[in-house]
Amino acid sequence: EILIGLVGSEMCIRDRNNKKQTLCLRKGFLFWNYGRKSSKEKHMTRSNAREIACHLVFEMNFNNITAGEALQTLMDDGYYPTLKTETDVYAEKPDGKQLEYLTSVVQGVQAKREELEGYISKYSVGWSLGRIARMAVAIMEVCMYEALYIDDAPVSAAINEAVELTRKYENEDVVSFVNGILGGFARQMEQPC
Repeated sequence: EILIGLVGSEMCIRDRNNKKQTLCLRKGFLFWNYGRKSSKEKHMTRSNAREIACHLVFEMNFNNITAGEALQTLMDDGYYPTLKTETDVYAEKPDGKQLEYLTSVVQGVQAKREELEGYISKYSVGWSLGRIARMAVAIMEVCMYEALYIDDAPVSAAINEAVELTRKYENEDVVSFVNGILGGFARQMEQPC
């Protein structure tokens, strides 16, 4: 006996042992998903954790609080669920690998803030740090921290996501400005010591 169901672009097939196999159609490709979670069973992605890290760093800068205070407030069981109404990025609460990443980045940015702000100042020629939008600063700090201290984060991926996040929160002039700063930073990282 086999049960078949169709949900959106996924065809779910269950055998008599209730073992789920999913035939998925995504971006024009069909593939089988044997016993793995379907796209309906969401888990936090690195991109979402990165965006939340940017929110927390912004919060730290704006309210002059520590990484520990920002993380404690965010992860409060009574508070976190209320964030779902603000943006999809909070649809799932970070756990496991993504919580570890989030904690590492937010605490790392706090510990290395002076160094990160030094890079931003170095590559934002003619601009003081105080003139740059706070969300843009938070995004750049997270990106630079990842590039310098997180081994599994390719620099180009961190920069691309930082630019896209900036586009989500700021106008195109700020996006170009952030792209320029991060481009200069990336070129400096590529130079041999």
